[in-house]
Parts: sequence; C-alpha cells; structure tokens
Amino acid sequence: MRDLTAGVKAEVVKDRIIPVFFVEATFVSGVVRLWTGLGQIVWNGQTWQGVMTTDGKMLGAISELEESTTVEAKGMTLSLTGVPNTSLQQAMNECRPNFPVTVYVALGDLDTQQILNNPYKAWAGKMDVPSALVGTETCTVSITVESRMIALQRSRNWRMTHEDQQIFHPGDDGFKFVGGLQNAVINVGKGSPNGPQPFVPVPVNKG
Repeated sequence: MRDLTAGVKAEVVKDRIIPVFFVEATFVSGVVRLWTGLGQIVWNGQTWQGVMTTDGKMLGAISELEESTTVEAKGMTLSLTGVPNTSLQQAMNECRPNFPVTVYVALGDLDTQQILNNPYKAWAGKMDVPSALVGTETCTVSITVESRMIALQRSRNWRMTHEDQQIFHPGDDGFKFVGGLQNAVINVGKGSPNGPQPFVPVPVNKG
C-alpha cells in the first residue's frame, strides 16, 4: 500500500467520509480538470469542474484503481455520460493515444460537504483509444487509460539509422554513415604494396 500523507491518515479514521477524485486529462483542445463533486472548486491554482448534478446524479465514473506488489501495468477506464449524440464525433476526436492523465484522491466530509485534505496523486497514465455507448439522444464516452508502466511491455522500434535520428534530432548527421559500415573494409596501420609483412623481432643488444 502506498504511503498516505499525514492529512489523509488523520481524516481516514472519521466515520462519515467519502473518497473524492480529481482527474486531469489532456485533450486536443487543452487540459480538462474534473472532480467528483457539485459545481466548481479551486485547488492547486486551477479550477475543477464537478461532474455531479444538482439531483445527485454522477455524470462521470472512474473504474477501480488497481495496484500490485509485482512490476506490472494496471489500466483504468474513465467514463462520461450524458454526452449529446450530436457531439459524439467531436468528443472522440478530442482523444489521442499517449496523452497524459492524472488522478488525485482526497477525502470529503458528508456532514460539512468539505474537502478534508489536499488531494494527493494516486495514479498517472496515458490515454488509449476511446469507445462510446450510444443511446437515443445521449451517449456514454469511455476512455481506457494505461499505466505508464505499459511501456515496459512494448518493444522499442527506434533504430540507430540516419532516418530515425532525423525524427528526434533533425540535421544531426551522427548516424549518416552507419549503414555503410556493414560492408566497409578498414585497414589499420600503414599498408605495404607487397601485402602483409611478417613481424620479425629485433634482437636486443644487452652488451
């Protein structure tokens, strides 16, 4: 289990508390910040928009955040309901693979309706492809988010070639002649017109 902050440890022993999630996700048009509450809230110098309606319905959902004692990638799913069908294509176009997503967790007091501690980072990953469940007028858009550790399961496609080097460092000619080295014949030392010469030791005069 991850280390909890002192503030979380102090509040978690209370009776009427609930987890409150803050989600920060990057889309094509910019960064979106949502939280599982009603209305707007300011935290960490940013404004977070609530996904709860005035009648208590939750428009956003987060799947279970899994952790493991072994080194393995765990994913999660973010969902947003109530998206008009006319806005579905726009919503799908906003998602891009490998865009960052961060989830923060705080504790809320049911009696005072207040956040009890500063949210702490609980999970971070990268977007995968989105999907949609379409109804008669609205739809639910879901985005699978992979843990950053998913990179451990992917092969590296970068090669030490001039072409690949230009992708990361345009104009760098450091790998320009790598391809020609496979068939290159390199002579080390001073050559002889008669071919290789045997090495003859020279006697050492000790007198």
